[in-house]
Amino acid sequence: MPIWLLKFWKPLAGAALVLAVWWALDSWGDSREQEGRTAVQAKWDEETRVRAEIASQAKAQAAATEEAARARNEEIIRDYEARIAAGAADTARLGRLLSDARKAARAGGGAEAAGQPGAPPACPPGEDGSIDAAIAAALIEARANADQLDALLAQIKPQL
Repeated sequence: MPIWLLKFWKPLAGAALVLAVWWALDSWGDSREQEGRTAVQAKWDEETRVRAEIASQAKAQAAATEEAARARNEEIIRDYEARIAAGAADTARLGRLLSDARKAARAGGGAEAAGQPGAPPACPPGEDGSIDAAIAAALIEARANADQLDALLAQIKPQL
């Protein structure tokens, strides 16, 4: 054994003890720091998961709302198309009724006097029924406009 080792064993042992304590404290601090990082990462991951879940629920709700609105709009369109078809049928029916009334007035002109109550007015000769069609079209257009306004009001009222 070297002589210097015997002479300085106490300071060397003290230095070794100080280094051991310093290494233990440093290792303990590193482990605490790593635990803190792990805890922060766990909180971050949990918050990210919660945000993703909330976003997913919001997307699902928006999709459901959009689908409901789409279904409502399709129902309104189907109803509107049905009303248009009914209006076209009414136009044809009213045109036929007016044409039949005009023909009956022309055919029965000698049997009934024009001034009698309940007698249809006589059409001037040579009239081709365009007035009848125009009246029927005006009536149907008025109904269609009323139906359009009803549909528009039904769509706007929930939005107010």
